[in-house]
Parts: sequence; C-alpha cells; structure tokens
Amino acid sequence: EKVSKDKQILKAMIQSSGKLVLVDKLLPRLKAGGHRVLIFSQMIRVLDIIEDYLIQMRYTYERIDGRIRGDLRQEAIERYS
Repeated sequence: EKVSKDKQILKAMIQSSGKLVLVDKLLPRLKAGGHRVLIFSQMIRVLDIIEDYLIQMRYTYERIDGRIRGDLRQEAIERYS
C-alpha cells in the first residue's frame, strides 16, 4: 500500500508542473541513450522539487548550488565530469 501511495504522490507531483511533465518524458529517453543531463535554475525551490523527483525516480544526480560548500561542490563537479 505504501508503494501505491508513493506512486500517487509522484504522479501528482509530476502533473502539478508542465515543466516536470516534460522532464519526466525526457529523462528516461536521455538516460536510455547514455546521456548526462545538466539542469540550471536560479531558484533554489525549483531545484528542491527536481531533487525530490529525482529521489523518487531513483536517478543518480549531483546538486551543485550556492548552498553547497566549495570543497563539496568541487567533488560533485568531478563526479559529474
């Protein structure tokens, strides 16, 4: 039952944003093609929502923003590269 509820929450999250609908369609295709994706946003809250989505979808990701300390940011950049 928890899995079903989690899927319902994820579906509602995706449907609440046209941009997230697009991301949800594009990421599986890009991943299947072996691509890496870099998403830019100046809004921290948008990154928070995308991060929640990525966690629910079990995608690996690196978050690099102003809240990440310099040394940790550099490590994340190196992992991404």
